[in-house]
Amino acid sequence: MISILDLSYCMKISISAIETIGKNCKHLEVFCRKMHPSDTPVEADENAEAFTIASTMPKLKHLEMSYNRINNDGVKKILSSCPNLEFLDLRGCWDVELDDMNVNENFPNLQILGPQVLGYYEMEDSLDSSDSELEYDLSDEEGIDELEFRVYEEEVIDGWN
Repeated sequence: MISILDLSYCMKISISAIETIGKNCKHLEVFCRKMHPSDTPVEADENAEAFTIASTMPKLKHLEMSYNRINNDGVKKILSSCPNLEFLDLRGCWDVELDDMNVNENFPNLQILGPQVLGYYEMEDSLDSSDSELEYDLSDEEGIDELEFRVYEEEVIDGWN
């Protein structure tokens, strides 16, 4: 009955384990398989996880694969095999070229994050001040020792003391 599973940053999860999960978790709608950039092995079989996910998890609505070894072939396989997909996180998947796939035209209801990764300055430029709920304080001159996020919703702030 599992519908949400997060295996992010788990280096010891094999392709066969992902296949077993997909075949046995028939109600899986959310699958997270984010990796840390330094943990993504260069020798990993590109698209292996993408093809396994596509072939065993057709009911996915939300898939996070940031910093995985994937290219356009893997993304195309996922998109063709998971018709209910509403969100796809591809941040740090440098071999993906979304312009080549006409994603906006072919999948208008799909929200894709990435493959580019926004840094602090790009995020600051992309945030509209009227919609922003976060403030970033990176004032340390010798390096980033502290990153503060302040949430400007009174009901949340009232609970923090």
